[in-house]
Amino acid sequence: MVTRVVVAIVSVVVLCLVGCTPGPSEAPTSTPPSSTPVASPTPTPTPTPTELVWSQERQAAVDAVEKWFSIYNEVLQGDRGSGDLVLAGRGEIVDDAGLTYNQFGNANLKVKGDILISALTPGEPFDEERPTVLVDFCQDTTGWQVLDENGKDTLKLDAKVVRPLAATVEEWPGDGWYVTSLTKGEQKC
Repeated sequence: MVTRVVVAIVSVVVLCLVGCTPGPSEAPTSTPPSSTPVASPTPTPTPTPTELVWSQERQAAVDAVEKWFSIYNEVLQGDRGSGDLVLAGRGEIVDDAGLTYNQFGNANLKVKGDILISALTPGEPFDEERPTVLVDFCQDTTGWQVLDENGKDTLKLDAKVVRPLAATVEEWPGDGWYVTSLTKGEQKC
């Protein structure tokens, strides 16, 4: 590891030095007479790393996870109906969210705050039944509250965590990408 770092540093130094010395066909420029104004070349800005660009499939999967949590939060807070869950999810995740929605409603529980997500990282697309991408992310429930009729938070403190999860996102050709399930993730959060 140390050898690689040393080689990398030496390589960067050599490249910098090579870029600063005139090549065999270049001659050092002489200073023009002071009476003639000369425009100085504008330095070319060094490109800075920009946001990682993913394939269309990977970006669509990330967008689907973000859409799922946006709708999920709104449904559980009562800002949307439970039927809207199918706008971002299919299969198991919709069934589980619908069950939670019904249990909360039957117990007169109200949700306050959002489940937040971050560090979304899509894997490579693969085909199972349909095109699929696994998206790793961190889920933060620390600001989420499940309130009873008296306004008391019924969510235990040990449930208010930031944890790694992975979403399975599948494409329905002609219809779009949908989250179908969540599992425990392996990344650090």
